[in-house]
Amino acid sequence: YQRRVHGLIINEKQQLPDRLAKLVSLNDSEGWASLWDDSDIITEYIYTTFSPIKATRFTVVLKCSLNFLARCASAQDGRFGLLHLNPMISTIKEIDQEGLKDKDPVWHITFRAPTLNSTPRDAIVKRGSALLTYTTPKRFVFSMSSIDGTTLPVKSSKSVRAVLHVMGLIATELEPKLTSVSLVFLMDPGEWLPAAAVNATARGNAQAMRELKKLIEEVQED
Repeated sequence: YQRRVHGLIINEKQQLPDRLAKLVSLNDSEGWASLWDDSDIITEYIYTTFSPIKATRFTVVLKCSLNFLARCASAQDGRFGLLHLNPMISTIKEIDQEGLKDKDPVWHITFRAPTLNSTPRDAIVKRGSALLTYTTPKRFVFSMSSIDGTTLPVKSSKSVRAVLHVMGLIATELEPKLTSVSLVFLMDPGEWLPAAAVNATARGNAQAMRELKKLIEEVQED
């Protein structure tokens, strides 16, 4: 199982890697407030000390085990890949990793224009380690964030490079076949965006969680 998830398995005595600690710390912070009412998804927001943009969180409950969700959410074939489920993302291209310190997947992402008045956006994102924790409660964590470097694509003069501070899944085992999963998201768009564009981005993340739930329900767990 550890090989299939492409990550780590840790226990309570081990420390989270830095790239995941930020995600977990934000998710566990007090002060999350309701963003809007949805019958199938809990949507929340919180302001942080490291960005003027509010972080958002989208939570659903899935009828599957934590291990099964971990295998699906970190899959490399694209069907369950978290990025591929978001309707706001138009293209995902894996880029050359030469010169980078480690070999985690790095992608150049472009976004669909959510409104007519918004400038095209892109981002350079690296997938962080996925890990399954045997802490209490038992959790699966999977993260992504922006990186920079001389080997990465140059920003186009016609687009804006967004910075993805935090994006990831935190799944918590409620029962052996019942798992709560949250998508935590904080992206600085780089420049001003109309309110309609910001709302469209949040709706896109909510839809990604609906798609994840739909896919999990369609697949029979071994």
